[in-house]
Amino acid sequence: MKTKILTLTFTVIAMIAFTISFTHSNPTERTGRMRQTDGMYMFYQCDPVDDYTYLGTLKTTVSWSGKPEELFGDMKKKAKKKYPTADAIIIKTDALDEYDVVQFK
Repeated sequence: MKTKILTLTFTVIAMIAFTISFTHSNPTERTGRMRQTDGMYMFYQCDPVDDYTYLGTLKTTVSWSGKPEELFGDMKKKAKKKYPTADAIIIKTDALDEYDVVQFK
């Protein structure tokens, strides 16, 4: 009888621990960590998980030498110039001609 109670107790504890481990995981199974470059985060065809304040939308002319760093660097500089408190840019289209500027809460 004591063995059954002990086994049941361990089973319940294991199930609770298993459930807690999943409730404290990332918001989705495919969440990644963003790298900050030039003092800003860049989200391309994705949205930040954390809450943020929308600051504005900027447009850009897509003319670059073929290195993405050049285009993305220009986008970040323009965003920081117009919105000094900006934390990130969100590029939602493949055209790369428009992007949102946001600040995390």
